[in-house]
Amino acid sequence: MSRCKDCFYFEKNKIEESGICNKKEKEVYKENRKCEFYESKKWKSMNIDEFWIEMERWTNEKVNRYIIYFSEHDSIQIDIVQDINRPNNPTDDEVIEEYVENNYGYVKYEVIDLGTVENVKL
Repeated sequence: MSRCKDCFYFEKNKIEESGICNKKEKEVYKENRKCEFYESKKWKSMNIDEFWIEMERWTNEKVNRYIIYFSEHDSIQIDIVQDINRPNNPTDDEVIEEYVENNYGYVKYEVIDLGTVENVKL
């Protein structure tokens, strides 16, 4: 079994290898040995100039990092990208609250803003 990016897995059967998209649960890979969704991703056809422009865009994005501490679950780190295209412009607290409710239910948690913590690289 091998992986194709994040959502595909490929299994070998007696006749041929086939790929199943875990998200859409449909076959996407047959005799040509290429996944049609993977081929259509823009990283595949990006030239070096476009790549550097995309990398600059990523590095210039403002990201707020938080540690979410649960008493009943393992702690997690959440990175919230500040984006003007987010509907209704929610605050970071609202985004964290919605994420926790959707993924962990109504549990107690504490938020640690990593922007206020001293960062030491050793």
